[in-house]
Amino acid sequence: MRRLQTKEGINSEEPDYTGAIDIARKAVERNPNDAWARFELAEAYNENLKVNMKNDAIEEYRNAIRINNDFVEAHF
Repeated sequence: MRRLQTKEGINSEEPDYTGAIDIARKAVERNPNDAWARFELAEAYNENLKVNMKNDAIEEYRNAIRINNDFVEAHF
């Protein structure tokens, strides 16, 4: 998740997962078949403690695996 945040210039002591979610959603919209983008979206959902998005995270992990079954990081 840190990679996504610093890549887009989001730097803070406390991560802004709302911003990370928005960035990851845009990446998925641009390329829905990108397993890494799906994984990053899942990670942002999973780390968002303000709102329970665990089911959304699981769905995106599964999407990443469906796109690339060898994507080890997505096998939670």
